[in-house]
Amino acid sequence: MKTLIVDHDQLGGPVKRQLRREKTALVVDSNGQTQAYLVDAEAYDGMQARLRMLEGIARGEKAIRQGRVFTQAQAKKRMARWLRKN
Repeated sequence: MKTLIVDHDQLGGPVKRQLRREKTALVVDSNGQTQAYLVDAEAYDGMQARLRMLEGIARGEKAIRQGRVFTQAQAKKRMARWLRKN
């Protein structure tokens, strides 16, 4: 995903205040059609973290379907390494 960077000063005062106060996404629309969502940095970081977790779960489910499984001891060892890395 590409990221468009806009200087903080380019945002209008009401937009900045609403982002800080509401902690919700702002919808950018044109002629009634949603063009983009604007969220604060904390919300964006949280969404990215959840997405990484969900992608990991999906890979695990795929591995199970393909029969690529480990014993509990092997899984604990691999998980410990993964947690240290992340």
